[in-house]
Amino acid sequence: MKRQVEGKRIEHLRLEKEERELQDFYDRFPDSNDQFFYIAGYTSGGAPYGVTWEEMGLLPYQDPEDAVLESEDDDLSEFKDKLRLIGRNSIRLDIMGESSCTVGCTKFGGVPDVPDGFTWPVFETDTYVDEQVKPRPLAFLAQFNCAELKRLDKDRLLPHTGLLSFFYELESQRWGFDPKDKGCSKVFWFPDIENLSPAVFPENLENDFRLPAINITMCKEKSFPDYEDFTCQMEFDERQRDLPHEYFESLQCELGIYPEEDNCSKLLGWPNTIQGSMAEECELVSKGYYLGGSRDQPPPEAVKEACRTAQDEWQLLLQLDTVGTDEFELMFGDCGRIYFFIRKSDLRAKCFDNVWLILQCF
Repeated sequence: MKRQVEGKRIEHLRLEKEERELQDFYDRFPDSNDQFFYIAGYTSGGAPYGVTWEEMGLLPYQDPEDAVLESEDDDLSEFKDKLRLIGRNSIRLDIMGESSCTVGCTKFGGVPDVPDGFTWPVFETDTYVDEQVKPRPLAFLAQFNCAELKRLDKDRLLPHTGLLSFFYELESQRWGFDPKDKGCSKVFWFPDIENLSPAVFPENLENDFRLPAINITMCKEKSFPDYEDFTCQMEFDERQRDLPHEYFESLQCELGIYPEEDNCSKLLGWPNTIQGSMAEECELVSKGYYLGGSRDQPPPEAVKEACRTAQDEWQLLLQLDTVGTDEFELMFGDCGRIYFFIRKSDLRAKCFDNVWLILQCF
């Protein structure tokens, strides 16, 4: 008897709940019935007309917000597959500890190893503290023994012999949004390590830009795009065009992708963006378009073409974050990073003459 009474009580509460929900729906959508989501009016014979539930893609009395959530869940599944499939292999760099400084070793800073007849690169610019435009020697940032990269470069994108060296003009710290920034960074590939020897710093390279030698430890790591690169990479329909950031974070969580630490340096893979996707910027600036303000804006057709092709054209080569020891710190802008990008066709040809650098910071 008790069980029957309790069952009736639960059924009564369920019916009351459904009635309240239905009444709440009627209050929100007063011009509805079990056939029409919205009753626009009535014929002379008293028959309603308007937008049906079926036309709305809803079941009778289904809350539209619930349908949106279900739709977004479907989209998440689609996006999750896309995000998983566009992961890239990268080589993580941990820059710390004393470097051995042997010829041809992988290291940050110190004196670069170069072939006979090497001409130290310069960039003609003014700086934040000196308004005189004049040639200024680039600072040596890092070099990588390509034979050591071979076991880590799963896609065989980098040279597997020789030495890969990176330079940047640190006093002006150009951002890369101006075509005139070409030359503020340089990348050299020296195919034969046996013919290299330590360089001599240019006399006019200030001591502040003669960086200390620090060891670089490397390991393989899977890299995934940040929100900005992911949404640029995908071709969304109108309903999906503005993927909410919180749903992207849900995708990352479901796939076990966690944002990399604040300080992250790497070779290859996807960049960890600070101020948005950069492939399109590389494409436009390298073609002579200034992107630092309202003047000389690129024509819409050039922007459209860059949006269409840039992600497939450009590849991150090196991302360098803040480097610091107990006695030294190198920071780019306000806790920023520099990114060396290269056209994929140039990388395949082992041509590093047209690498483009972008600086982003907070």
